[in-house]
Amino acid sequence: MLKRKGPSSKKSLGALAGVVVLAGTLAGVPSMNTPVHAAAANVAYGKSVTASDTLAGSSSVITDGDTNSNNFVGVTQNVQWIQIDLGQSYSLNKINLWHYFNDGRTYRDVIVRLSSDPSFSAGVTTVFNNDANNSAGLGAGSDSEYAETSAGKSIAFAATSARYVRLYSNGSSANIYNHYVDVQVWTADAAEQATFYKDINYGGNSVGLALGNYTLSQLNSAGIPDNWTSSLKVPSGWTVDVYADDNFQGTKWTYTADSSWVGTEANDKMSSVKIYKTPSTPLPTTGVMFDDFNYSGLNDGNISAHGWTVYNGGGPGPAGSTFSSNNISFLTDPDNAANKLMRLKASTDGTGAGTSQAEIYTSNRKYNRGTYAARVRFTDTPISGADGAGINQTFFTISPLEGYRDPNYSELDFEYLPNGGWGAGQGIWTTSWHTYTADPWYKDGSSKFGAGSYAGWHTLVMNVAGDGTSAYFIDGVKFAQDTPYYGPRKLMSINFNLWFITGVGENPLIASTYVEDVDWVYHAKDHTLSPEQVTTAVQGMRSNGTTFTDSVN
Repeated sequence: MLKRKGPSSKKSLGALAGVVVLAGTLAGVPSMNTPVHAAAANVAYGKSVTASDTLAGSSSVITDGDTNSNNFVGVTQNVQWIQIDLGQSYSLNKINLWHYFNDGRTYRDVIVRLSSDPSFSAGVTTVFNNDANNSAGLGAGSDSEYAETSAGKSIAFAATSARYVRLYSNGSSANIYNHYVDVQVWTADAAEQATFYKDINYGGNSVGLALGNYTLSQLNSAGIPDNWTSSLKVPSGWTVDVYADDNFQGTKWTYTADSSWVGTEANDKMSSVKIYKTPSTPLPTTGVMFDDFNYSGLNDGNISAHGWTVYNGGGPGPAGSTFSSNNISFLTDPDNAANKLMRLKASTDGTGAGTSQAEIYTSNRKYNRGTYAARVRFTDTPISGADGAGINQTFFTISPLEGYRDPNYSELDFEYLPNGGWGAGQGIWTTSWHTYTADPWYKDGSSKFGAGSYAGWHTLVMNVAGDGTSAYFIDGVKFAQDTPYYGPRKLMSINFNLWFITGVGENPLIASTYVEDVDWVYHAKDHTLSPEQVTTAVQGMRSNGTTFTDSVN
């Protein structure tokens, strides 16, 4: 089912009220109950590590915090890199690095780079480079070589937002091999907090609390009076237990996601609270669909055998335009020759009849509650022709619209408009739909708009909880959340499409060709996984050589 939307189908959300952050510590409170504020943290600890070639040893050694020189991992020979995925973007300001140091050797061409793009093809910041003759091909560096010691190498730099850290070396003064003992990546970001608001819809005064247990006296010291709170925000992976009485007694209300209204029973009733990280649940082994898009080409019979339909026909876009299966292709990943990517292409000669677009979707509509995720590369400029046409790059789920304002219609969208549209400039939209009509246009949906460029690779995650609450994440950071009213009520398909937006007030149709790339797609039925769990699940399947699986009934 193709999406059809009018030019006024999107409305941005209003700005949220400011947050008053708790400052200082609580006197006389045990350490587990004491909020932490702006404390530096090693955000690499326990995080996953990949490499440009085979690792001799467990990758976990690199981020386990052990700086004993005998606890090292080898990374073959000559110029190689390791990469740490921090799980989300942080404001980074220091990296401590230990290579093997027992004999005081010097490693060559040490380069440290940061990015929010896992392929390091965009938004790269180099924070250290002692490759004076550019032998690694990343530019000549001006930093000095150094002998390894037990103190490691401390690299300080201006605060830089990034999710991925890539470290290079090119053998050492001892031999041609590369070795890592430990890498620590530091941030001075303020600790995450649950935020409690005096009024509904995140309005009025607010106070943030870190992980811990808070009695009434401790809440009072933090600036929260007795019988307070009408809405709250809960970080992903956290649980907040609100108690009607002091010392964690009386009626308890539990929240695991943002709540713009705590409910009639809980409103202005909080007298103590427990805030803790939700115990992690095992990754599901059934009810999972994963596709690495490792296909030889459009004629590969496994595409349809794996449940995909490559669409041919009409749909949204300029009058007279079509969708063609010829606009779906599979190509070798330029950053990893062992990986394949799916590419969607849309092109136009400036006329509706000369416009050809792309869509691929799951043939069976069998998806509702659970987690949806994909790694997608958005683009800002065409690969040919002039820039400026309205182009929509998407990842979404959808059901058919059956009847006038179908009360069970279901759709969840990520849509990136690099040249703007729908009354807004460049940016990304998320929308959860209850229903709509195309003519005359009527929308019953909840949208959020994020302004600016999203060019490059992004991991997009949509969670649908058991009650229908829908949450959207971009690169591990929660972007939006919608109430159960907008949650899916019918089984849906999983879709990607690329099409031109035209109509009154939209950009003119300009001769051009745009592309959108997809690395993989993942679904876990009836499980709301964190973005970090999704990454772990996908990495696990890839390390096991799984390119496709589908046990969703």
